[in-house]
Amino acid sequence: MNGVIPVVITHRGNQEYFQLVVRQALSYNERVILIGDESNKDTPGVEHYSGQELRTPAAEIFEDNYVHMHVKPNAAYRRANIIRWFLITELARQRNFPVVFACDSDVMLYTDVSVAEPSGVYDMACSIPSYQPEFRWSASGHVSYWKLDTLFEFCVFADYMYANPRMLKKLKTKWNWHQETGTPGGICDMTLLWLFIQNEPGVYIDLAALVRDTVFDHNFLTPGRWRMAGGAKDLEWRDGQPWGYHLDHKKRVRFNALHFQGSAKDILKRYFRPRSQQID
Repeated sequence: MNGVIPVVITHRGNQEYFQLVVRQALSYNERVILIGDESNKDTPGVEHYSGQELRTPAAEIFEDNYVHMHVKPNAAYRRANIIRWFLITELARQRNFPVVFACDSDVMLYTDVSVAEPSGVYDMACSIPSYQPEFRWSASGHVSYWKLDTLFEFCVFADYMYANPRMLKKLKTKWNWHQETGTPGGICDMTLLWLFIQNEPGVYIDLAALVRDTVFDHNFLTPGRWRMAGGAKDLEWRDGQPWGYHLDHKKRVRFNALHFQGSAKDILKRYFRPRSQQID
């Protein structure tokens, strides 16, 4: 255990769903840090840091090297999703955090991340889908534990993938496949995270797998090995915490978090159950 592990959320804007995510995280966790902007600097209960002020020369160099390769034309958004890891790294360096828990701003937490931390030795823990068909190359840091050294290593790796012609060619091979087959997707931070796990020595833990009979949700609207109901995970609520039915284990398992990616943000508020004010 590493004492109190801070929850670090990176977000621009001040939408209703984001405020609910922050309140949910605060109800279970002692320390929530927001890397944000002017619009959310007054968010109650968090330690706020300006994302702009955490930008480093390394982040600027990466931005110069970045090449947009995704079917969606939102290059600034895709680039920012990668640069956030540089910001989190700089925050952890400045505050000398040995471990941080990175949490996307569309994730509802129902646990104290300091208690839910994987036991034993690890370098990083994130959501690593076991199903990886051709060129999926995807691991997600929407919920992820990071050691400080691993954050540094990932940022170096991310820049190297674009700065080195041989590695950039590898990314372009995947991108060309998407274009040729008409398959959605492309290159994003999840691609880089997957390649990092495959190529860099370390101990990486899958948070979407059962750890001490609990699990972190990969995506609320996708089944994986979970029973679904009405297009979403089939949940049972116990003491304000969600339990899903795992088809392989044939039993209910407690979710530490639910991930409301994309269109699921529209239903996120239905699952707001702060610890201090459980909602029936």
